[in-house]
Amino acid sequence: MLISVFAAAKGEAEEKLRVLNNDLETRVAKRAKDLERISRASREREVLSVLGTAVAEIVHEIANHVLAISLATDLLERQFNNGRITPTQYLGNASKLF
Repeated sequence: MLISVFAAAKGEAEEKLRVLNNDLETRVAKRAKDLERISRASREREVLSVLGTAVAEIVHEIANHVLAISLATDLLERQFNNGRITPTQYLGNASKLF
C-alpha cells in the first residue's frame, strides 16, 4: 500500500514536471522569437540611420556646389547689368560655371 502511494505521488510529480517543462519550453521559444524580432528591428534602424547620414552628406555636397554656382551667376548678372561686361563675356563666363 505504501508503495502504491509513493508510485502515485511519483506519477503526479512526473506529470507536473512535464507540464512545467512544456511551459518553460514554450516561454523560451517565445522569448527567442521576441529577441530575434527586436534584433531585426535594431538592425533596420541602424541601416536607416546610416542611409540618412549618407543622404544628408550628399545633399550637403550638392548644396555647396549649387550655392557656389548661384553666387557666381548673381555676380555675373550684376556685372552685366552694370555694364562692366559685354553679353559675350557674360555668356562665356556663365558657360564656364557648368
